[in-house]
Amino acid sequence: MNSYFSAIGEKLVDQLPRAPPPPVIERREPEVIRNKSAEPPPLSEVTVSQGSVRKKVQLLKMNTSTGPDHIPSKLIKLAGTAIVSALVALFRFSIERGVIFSSWKTARLAPIYKKDA
Repeated sequence: MNSYFSAIGEKLVDQLPRAPPPPVIERREPEVIRNKSAEPPPLSEVTVSQGSVRKKVQLLKMNTSTGPDHIPSKLIKLAGTAIVSALVALFRFSIERGVIFSSWKTARLAPIYKKDA
């Protein structure tokens, strides 16, 4: 009986039609999408202010998991205004050089099982 279950997956895979090769995707520079109908502004025209960063920090959800940097949003939110100037300097550094740090392009995705869905 165990050999049946261990071999059934291989048999089913052989019966499936072969998928076409994935399309070739042209690599482009990252874009900020604000409005799908309008082109995003060039990075040189993006401004970062203390007020806008402070507002975003205040809007952070504290019960979310950490990102690739392993810094909890709760820590950033609790640091509040003390961390805003450092974040603004970091964002401006990135914008002035026209480089987005590779770790900022990384996301962790985890599938979540939903009962009866």
